[in-house]
Amino acid sequence: MALNFLKSRGCVTAYGGNGKVGSVSVGGFPEGSENAPILLTDCMPTKKDLVLPVTTLTNKKVLYTFGTDFGSITFNGLILLGPVASPTDGISKVNEWFEENRIGNKKTSAPISISFVGKGAAKAYIVGLTFGKSEPNINAIPFSITAIEAS
Repeated sequence: MALNFLKSRGCVTAYGGNGKVGSVSVGGFPEGSENAPILLTDCMPTKKDLVLPVTTLTNKKVLYTFGTDFGSITFNGLILLGPVASPTDGISKVNEWFEENRIGNKKTSAPISISFVGKGAAKAYIVGLTFGKSEPNINAIPFSITAIEAS
């Protein structure tokens, strides 16, 4: 599904809900409402090795490797605020989902499921949530969720 933003307030022509963006699905992610959906716009997994670069006294470069670091995943999205006169609770829904699923929550610190359609699945621990500056052109607030792969 593609998102098509026009340069007038609140104009989004197509959207996907239920924590899905293209070929990625995040377990239990809130949808928002019909007039004010919550959208995941992209997912960026990152993999890297643990390395230690060292320069010797004779200016020789040595790169020590120690295996694979934890992978990280960043989800970006938009909370559409809907018509100006209608109340919306998209920010509180995203915040509630974060509080229920974050690693620091002692009651439910289990990893969440992430499904990459056609490419497998992963488990990840939610470690961060950031809300951005509101975007009045599309009447939305961007957000970013950070996770660390469980295995």
